Amino acid sequence: MPNTRITLQKWKDHYSYAKKVYIIGALIAAGVASLIFSVTRYVAPNERAVIIQMVDTYADTVKMDGDIPSLLAAGQEYDASLEEVSFLTISYTGDDNYEGSQVYTVQVYAGENDIYFQNDVLTQRMVKEGYAVALEEMEGFEEFNEKYSEYVIWQAIEKDEKEPDPDLDYTQHAYCLDISSLLGINQRGAYDVREKYALICISSENPNTSFRVLTEMFDMFTLTEETE
Repeated sequence: MPNTRITLQKWKDHYSYAKKVYIIGALIAAGVASLIFSVTRYVAPNERAVIIQMVDTYADTVKMDGDIPSLLAAGQEYDASLEEVSFLTISYTGDDNYEGSQVYTVQVYAGENDIYFQNDVLTQRMVKEGYAVALEEMEGFEEFNEKYSEYVIWQAIEKDEKEPDPDLDYTQHAYCLDISSLLGINQRGAYDVREKYALICISSENPNTSFRVLTEMFDMFTLTEETE
């Protein structure tokens, strides 16, 4: 008669032979669960979200999670229908990183992001190609400029004298903001704001709400000699 009694030793022997199967099964189950969550998770439509892209070789957006409720509340003061403020990241600085370049280009042309944090090279590229909102047209800009005028960058789009684009406005506008004062973000270890700039992309479906969130970021994260 076969010995069918289950013992601790039999469990140990079984696990010793089958542990790889269990591990692989657990990994597959975790992957499937993650996929199901990603597919079924509610995502706010673009007009009810403010998406901030942190573009650089490194950014840890998770470290900004604790600040999202305050930024969301500030945006909702302007637009009660706002449902989401989120931070995303692209690993790219404008160099020869082919993969980063492809991701960045697709993101810009897809037009799903509202605010870009990035270096001067990428900022000027977007300004010259007409992808930056003229911030002085945003509601609340006058109050912002009174408080943070030293960080407002006024400039005209650089002309191509051979073939000037008739669709571009070559007068001076406040296309971007110097965010080097937002050292509170540095303190969180989320993103290096030194020598970085912020702009609102022309394809944003809620630029005024995005500017309100950007204003709140200056209020929350700007560090001076007195506050450092």
